Amino acid sequence: MEGSVACCFHCAEPLPAVGVREVEIDGAPRRMCCAGCEAAALFIRGAGLLDYYRVRREPARRGGNERLDLSAWDSDAVMRSHVRAE
Repeated sequence: MEGSVACCFHCAEPLPAVGVREVEIDGAPRRMCCAGCEAAALFIRGAGLLDYYRVRREPARRGGNERLDLSAWDSDAVMRSHVRAE
């Protein structure tokens, strides 16, 4: 298709101009955008979990961009068991 952008098989982000990686999934080379997606695909394949790719409804999201809610760690009970004064 003319004008279409090639996307990562794992996360569906556009593939970079250089550094594209490939992982064989179901007997075919699947292109990955980065080492993280390559590692995830290799883990999924190595664990025998390829049904993940067959049954998923949308591509995996890239991690690391969302803010984590760590407020659960702010309780006095948690602090007592993990913090000490010297």
